[in-house]
Amino acid sequence: MRRPGVRRWTPCLLVTPLLLLAACGSDADSVTTATTDPTSTPTEQAAAAPEGSELDLVEGAQVGRSGFTGQGEDGPRVAMDVAFVSVDCAARLDDADTDEFGAPVAMTAPEGQKLCLVELAVTNADEVSGWYAADLDAVLVTGSGEQFPPAESGYDPQLLADNAGQPYSAGVTEISPAGTAHDFVVFSVDESAEPAALTFPTAG
Repeated sequence: MRRPGVRRWTPCLLVTPLLLLAACGSDADSVTTATTDPTSTPTEQAAAAPEGSELDLVEGAQVGRSGFTGQGEDGPRVAMDVAFVSVDCAARLDDADTDEFGAPVAMTAPEGQKLCLVELAVTNADEVSGWYAADLDAVLVTGSGEQFPPAESGYDPQLLADNAGQPYSAGVTEISPAGTAHDFVVFSVDESAEPAALTFPTAG
């Protein structure tokens, strides 16, 4: 079951009567810089993370991201360590979703494109349980700098996790502190594209 999308909003900050910082709107519309307080909690550190980050699609690569509790955007943010596991590209992805009768169906790339399935290992680095789904904020970047958002339909990450024998990072059961679950994201990219990284345009 895919979690619903989460919109994050930044409150306005009035500095002086003559100066209003335009910090209203989504995180994607504002730029924030912050330093990490070594005495702060992991949740506070995640909320204060600088704008944007990148995860190279190479063995051992890892990036910190903010997850959510069951309270969604109004609840506390949860610090997550997101690590690259694998990327596999093909014209067809078998058993990617189910039809109205519950039978597995394949996902096929549009003409001139291929499907790239990215698997991530998500570890809860916080003190409270939470969940994380990369399809909410990840963009695939190719070696030539092209960018592709996740496919909007055609696959079910929970099913892909079940097929791989892994717990899903945004499943019904949240990731407990120090626990690890797996995320699966599908991108439809040009046939000649070489996946190089995931970039996260919003603060994480």
